[in-house]
Amino acid sequence: MATTKAHYKLTNDMRVENFEQIKTENEKFVWTDKPNFLPFMASLIPVFIFAIIWGSFDFFFFIKPMLLGKEHSSSVDTFAIAFFGFHLIPVWIALISLFYQPLNHKKTFYALTDQRILIRSGVIGTDYKSYSLKSISDLNVNVGILDNANNTGTISFCTGHFDSNGKAEKGKLIGIQKPYEIFKLIQQTIN
Repeated sequence: MATTKAHYKLTNDMRVENFEQIKTENEKFVWTDKPNFLPFMASLIPVFIFAIIWGSFDFFFFIKPMLLGKEHSSSVDTFAIAFFGFHLIPVWIALISLFYQPLNHKKTFYALTDQRILIRSGVIGTDYKSYSLKSISDLNVNVGILDNANNTGTISFCTGHFDSNGKAEKGKLIGIQKPYEIFKLIQQTIN
């Protein structure tokens, strides 16, 4: 087990520098990495599936019959365009995500210290999420089909926080290289 920790000891200070702004004085970095691009982008697949279903429903049941129907007054057409412009928000979100996610990937880094798990991300600014190791529970590792091809996986965990509905909040490290080894490393660090 000590070999796993030694194997992931940081020798590259470049990735540690990404967390300098929030690093505490006595905090020691155990591991840091950047998510693999393809699995990180693939996390959008559920959003796209939902958007395709939503957009297809709107198109085939409302927009297409309206376009093939008789002429409408300009006020009805204006209302319909405004309504569907608003109603297709899930489709617009999916399309915007195509541009947002690659930009977010450039700034996304993960770190494990002797005290917490850190996630750095953001497109315009820099955002940090910090999860105390004392409050983390239900640590899981998931390796999908695309992950198998890239030797990556997703590590998820309960953060110890709850949303306004009382549901446990989850944290995710998406597209992690050697996910089983990192999973063990996180468990060792927690214990």
